[in-house]
Amino acid sequence: MPPKSKTLTSENKNSEDSYDVWGNVVSKKEAAKLKEQHKESVLAAENGAVKIDESLLQLGRKTFYKENFGNEVFLTDILGVIEGPLTATGMTKAIIALKGKGTTNLKVELADSAIIGGRTFKKGEVIDTGIDVAKGSYTPLGMPVSVSAGRIRVGISCAACHATVDTQSKTEKIQ
Repeated sequence: MPPKSKTLTSENKNSEDSYDVWGNVVSKKEAAKLKEQHKESVLAAENGAVKIDESLLQLGRKTFYKENFGNEVFLTDILGVIEGPLTATGMTKAIIALKGKGTTNLKVELADSAIIGGRTFKKGEVIDTGIDVAKGSYTPLGMPVSVSAGRIRVGISCAACHATVDTQSKTEKIQ
């Protein structure tokens, strides 16, 4: 997860002291109005309201970048995403070859041949993956890596699709 200083997100400074009510933001101003009208129960936890504070925002960042909601089981154990034509070794070699530079399109050498959508990809061919790697990182953006029962597992987090590396300033952008 990149530090905030390395992202180009536009955080809303007015979000603190606001509330999230079932996915709808109630601003600080709106919350004050509700309290004035004695409708504070709208902002009660039992009604699905959560006060937005720094710890909630940090939890959201952590979830966005690191949480894969268990999809590493499907990607690694069922699809074999890093044990087929694309391997953990091949991805690692491609990232090391970047020499610390970032990319929005990691180029990886295939370990095996594969036919995908009627197209043949040959063993040893270097393919464009469209995978982002931030400057100085050794893991792809939005692809949390873990080890479980002695096996490397890879999942996909929200950041894989909703963030990218800005090749000009080498920081991530939330799209």
